[in-house]
Amino acid sequence: VAFGPRWQSLDKVWTSGQQVLGQLRLPAAFARDVDDHRLHPALLDVAFGCGIRMLSDGATDALFVPVGCDEVLVSGRLPAEVWTHVALRHRDETSRLHTLDVTVTSPEGIVLVELRGLQLFGVLGGFAGGHGAAAPQKAPLAPARHAPSPVGAPVPRIQAILTRGITGPEGMLGLERA
Repeated sequence: VAFGPRWQSLDKVWTSGQQVLGQLRLPAAFARDVDDHRLHPALLDVAFGCGIRMLSDGATDALFVPVGCDEVLVSGRLPAEVWTHVALRHRDETSRLHTLDVTVTSPEGIVLVELRGLQLFGVLGGFAGGHGAAAPQKAPLAPARHAPSPVGAPVPRIQAILTRGITGPEGMLGLERA
């Protein structure tokens, strides 16, 4: 999986047991993006992506996709520099469904976003991209976003699911069937 330049925002990362602390900063060329995005997608993606270090066992081609979140709390706009704290809540190698708690703060320590019970599904297969081996800094750690394919209106069953949302386990089953 190849990651775009906005995803090259990880400055520093520290791991300790079942916790990760990361310092993120959008590259200077994209710092003004935060004027248009209350929650910059690359920063948020890399913020929880720091936790993938705890799940991937050092593999540089691991891919984990978000399939659910118990609670999302947003109390402020993300600036171009943030800190992230990721704690491993649950790891299940059998189902490949893992749960993290993610807190994103300003450089001053003010909590801006909390993702409580973020469920990530470990997708099987090699996903090595053009970025080579993981580097200690500037490593793209989260899944890339792909442009959606044009499709028709959802079938009634899918429409019903979309209106009520799906749980993490339901999302995992959908990925298994795909």
